[in-house]
Amino acid sequence: MAYQEDIGLMAHLMRRAGFGATRDELEARVAKGYEATVEELLNPETQPPVDAYSLLRYQPASLLPGGQPPMGNVNWLYYLVNTKRPLEEKMALFWHHVFATGNSKVDNYDQLLEQIELFRQNGLGNYRQLLSKISTNPTMMFWLDNNQNHGTAVNENWGRELLELFSLGAGNYTEKDVREASRAFTGWTFETKIPRAPYGRFPWKFEYRPEDHDDGEKEFLGHRGRFNGEDILDIVVQQPACGRFICRHLYNFFVADEPQVPAWPIEAPRDQKAMDTLVGAFRDSKFEMKSVQFGVLQERPLPAREIPGRGRRQHAALRRRLRNPEARLRRAVDEHGLYGPGPAQPAVGRRLAHRQGVDQQRFADGPHQLHGREGRRYIGTGGARHHRQAESQGFSKPRAARRRLSRPAGPGRGRRRHQRTAAVSGQ
Repeated sequence: MAYQEDIGLMAHLMRRAGFGATRDELEARVAKGYEATVEELLNPETQPPVDAYSLLRYQPASLLPGGQPPMGNVNWLYYLVNTKRPLEEKMALFWHHVFATGNSKVDNYDQLLEQIELFRQNGLGNYRQLLSKISTNPTMMFWLDNNQNHGTAVNENWGRELLELFSLGAGNYTEKDVREASRAFTGWTFETKIPRAPYGRFPWKFEYRPEDHDDGEKEFLGHRGRFNGEDILDIVVQQPACGRFICRHLYNFFVADEPQVPAWPIEAPRDQKAMDTLVGAFRDSKFEMKSVQFGVLQERPLPAREIPGRGRRQHAALRRRLRNPEARLRRAVDEHGLYGPGPAQPAVGRRLAHRQGVDQQRFADGPHQLHGREGRRYIGTGGARHHRQAESQGFSKPRAARRRLSRPAGPGRGRRRHQRTAAVSGQ
């Protein structure tokens, strides 16, 4: 029984820090130990990277997919399935949820994949440095129109989203702060691109144009000075609201479902003690995400308890979060064994990529920053049917799994059955 408890605990850790694990992998990790596994997850550089050359051997178009989401989706899903660094890949997915962009506007999957690689490399690093990198990322600039933010004609889109969605949250700044922050980022743009013909797309590159920058005095969150964008970021990360906002995002993504983001100013966190611990780690480490994530992974489930009416015991910390759509899709593809580097990959990639309005479409178009399809918000009777269709689309084996994924709900039992089915995939 004790060994089974260890297996269950390790399975919980691997669902939280990654996308699950096979029985053989769980047994190997149990033998290695919980603390040693956490240490490995937090230091992904100790594990080999994904073999990108195997992908390009069979799917060369996935290197620079341009404006075609299918091959971009093939690229990202290949990394999700084949990574030996699960926490690195999941942190990239997490930051994509926070700093959400999408191909619907960018129309350049090359740039989106470049941004995902930025999240892989910096996701467990310093949040202040990540803010600086995303502020100079051409994909984000184009997404939020900062290339149209001029000293003589201020565009507030980036300045507003920086404060509302990426750092502080609604209610922790004023309209004047939005205006002043936007002024500080004038002149931050990207170089004019080389014409596409005849060699194809060239990458966007950040460019600072001092002649287009508003160098006048600004007043931002109680500070006064001739601020530029970096000064604004320095002030932002020092605000108490910043740590609370980012740590609540992390808790919501990795630990347990929280209310929707717009409700955060009026609804307290569901576990204030855990939140205080994460915020303290964020502050004491000077915004190092690895220190915060250590607190997330070190939190073990409470002792098992009897579940009323179900005749079995379960850890109180389990089943508190439903898998997000990307994780569900990744797990379904992995379990069917249809997404290695071999020739079977193209058909699966195309079928998944062309399913509009279903889980994997968010690989191309990204989650909505305020109310992405997360937790119980995406498992209504209609939504659950869509997600099962996405999981079963293109899968020809095993038949039993395909029937299980596509089985409709019985009369009068729709919502309850869908919620129960989705909960099985929770953390």
